[in-house]
Amino acid sequence: MHAKSERHKHAMIAWRDYQRAVKTSATLANVLNKELSKQVRENRQYIKTIGEVLLLTATQNMAQRGHNEAEMSDNKGNFMAILETIANHDQTVKKRLTSIQNAKYTSKIIQNEVLGCLADMVRSEIIE
Repeated sequence: MHAKSERHKHAMIAWRDYQRAVKTSATLANVLNKELSKQVRENRQYIKTIGEVLLLTATQNMAQRGHNEAEMSDNKGNFMAILETIANHDQTVKKRLTSIQNAKYTSKIIQNEVLGCLADMVRSEIIE
């Protein structure tokens, strides 16, 4: 009688679905873990790109900022011009620069902090 009840049938269907999901690594925890790993990878790639552009402008003795860094400005500065050029070829950078929800890490404060970190790394290498 119990095995024929609607509740039992629904429970067995749910159990089989769960077992199939575990076998194929399609559980919610696994999907969320994969998404988090992807986000971390993209964040690291983006921050690395920011650092490389700042390192390029610093080693070439180029000014980073322009007169007006507003979105519609003609002269946003070398840093933003290079970053936008990279965004034309790198979807991760493009997604970050065009999204309204993500931190872009392009402000002058962030630029100065990253340059400070790069300078500390150079000093450490010189000392060693």
